[in-house]
Amino acid sequence: MYTVKISVDSQTEARLDALFSEFETGAWSLQQFNNERTFLQGFFPTAEEAQIAWASLQKKVFLLPTQCTPYAINEEDWKESYKQYLKPWSERNLHWVPLWEKEHYYLPPGHTAVYLDAGMAFGTGAHETTQLCVKRILDFKEKQGASFCQKSIMDAGCGSGILAISAAKLGCSNVIAFDIDPDAIQVSKENRAENSLSAENISFALADIQAGLRDNNADLILANIQADVLCLNAKQILTALQPKAEISMSGILKTELKVVFEHFQNTAKKLKLNIDMQSKELGEWADLKIERT
Repeated sequence: MYTVKISVDSQTEARLDALFSEFETGAWSLQQFNNERTFLQGFFPTAEEAQIAWASLQKKVFLLPTQCTPYAINEEDWKESYKQYLKPWSERNLHWVPLWEKEHYYLPPGHTAVYLDAGMAFGTGAHETTQLCVKRILDFKEKQGASFCQKSIMDAGCGSGILAISAAKLGCSNVIAFDIDPDAIQVSKENRAENSLSAENISFALADIQAGLRDNNADLILANIQADVLCLNAKQILTALQPKAEISMSGILKTELKVVFEHFQNTAKKLKLNIDMQSKELGEWADLKIERT
């Protein structure tokens, strides 16, 4: 087994996120270490296959170096390597705990835990974009009060299922999630089972953003998807918003926020929709919450 692993800056990370949002990630994944450095990593049976895959990826993301250096790893390292990036994290009374720490993690009384193994799917809880969406779920729960359990929540581009599972563990009984990557759907279903949830609590489906939004609607839509993909689908996103519904979009660099804000504002005007927009920032990233009024 061979791996390619390089550190990427925020601009390159953004381009890779956009690419992975539109197409299956295959052997590649983005991982973050201690909320600081982000790495692009891929695993391949041979060094030759690694070089071929790198050349193909570099043509799509020209910010990457033209050459890579694959190195050999043993089978155990391949299976366990990503675990170094998955650490417990909490926001208010909600905790995200790796499965291998489940038996030893202290959960304070009255708090809720999501246990997960992200595998090669995006969504460990470590990335700022995931955390921004989680904050919006908790804000929405506080806003809705006792009626939260009757509300519907949709996770567009669910990755490991972390956002959808978080919503369900907090008490939402109607959660819909979808992703374009079959591996992500499989990981999400496995994480659903590890949290003692079923398809009655959360449905996971294979779909792109247009099909997923076209076939469903929700009181809160979560879209941790890169900025250019969000803008490309702005009309579909705003059309999917029912009156009084909200969407929380992350995956937006702070340097991109103004452009995304104005794009959705102009699209809403063309569609003759009244919306209210707010944003939060975390590290180099931002979100955009839109509520249809």
